[in-house]
Amino acid sequence: MAILLVRLVLDRKAALVEVLVSVLFLLPWLTFGWSYFGSPIPHSIEAKRLIHPFPWQLVLSKELKWFISEPGLVLLSGLWFVGAGWIIARRRELLALVLWPILFLAGLVAAQVGPFFWYRAPLIPAYLFVAGLGLEGLAGLPPGRWSGRLRVALVALLLGLLLAPVPTALSEGLATLVAKERVYQEMADRIRQLGRPGDKVFVGDVGVLGYRLQDYYLLDSSGINSPEVYRIRLEDRERLLQKDASSRFDWWGTPEWSRQVIETYQPRWIASDLSYLHLKELLAEPGFQKEYRLERTWSLPPAQYGLLVRRQAPESAPIK
Repeated sequence: MAILLVRLVLDRKAALVEVLVSVLFLLPWLTFGWSYFGSPIPHSIEAKRLIHPFPWQLVLSKELKWFISEPGLVLLSGLWFVGAGWIIARRRELLALVLWPILFLAGLVAAQVGPFFWYRAPLIPAYLFVAGLGLEGLAGLPPGRWSGRLRVALVALLLGLLLAPVPTALSEGLATLVAKERVYQEMADRIRQLGRPGDKVFVGDVGVLGYRLQDYYLLDSSGINSPEVYRIRLEDRERLLQKDASSRFDWWGTPEWSRQVIETYQPRWIASDLSYLHLKELLAEPGFQKEYRLERTWSLPPAQYGLLVRRQAPESAPIK
């Protein structure tokens, strides 16, 4: 879209040709997507929007705050504006690089996308490139205005501000992520050890579990790869909103949707953070205790993870 907008300004005829070629290229997928799936839009997008609703004002504020959340990012954002100004004034063929982060953020806000930091990743390359052009532009100013020592000092300051928070952020973020993924890896290994391919596994997060249990039938909590779970969660959300319209941005829903998934599909295994799937509530129910037992738990403050196994596997569990 960013490239198309620039092309429309610089060369309208060429832009129209590109639109025609793009439509012809996408037509097979659009036809197949509508006929087979009912929509060419990936199902995962609707599933994410269902379980992670977020007010657009909050999306906008959180995304904009990120660009000034660290001293290095403040400096980078300033350089981005310098680079954007240079492109607008002298290199308009590069305008797509300026427009892309703006359009991407607008898409996140319009779609009310949840606050996961990795959703921001696609805009980072263009953001850094334009900021780099801004730095290059400052460094290329006439020598009379900027002495060699001052340039060296500015570059050193830039690198210091950019790199100072990196070791801490990486160590903290990676340590938490690695610990969580190791728990899921141990869960998957335990399921492979005691289970058999084809067993149904109800999971809170797909991630590592989905990767290591590719020969198992996974039911994920969000319905991203389980349209049947998506339908159940959609019905639960509609019931919740009928009772209380203020629950529009409720992420978890009611325990009923999780109970319905379990009763309908009778998974042999349940692997999740116990806060997901309403497992803490379900584990307190005598009827659920008769059906499932905790095989093992993992404590990873502030979360607690559990692997549950069905006490007696059904002879023919339905798969819909």
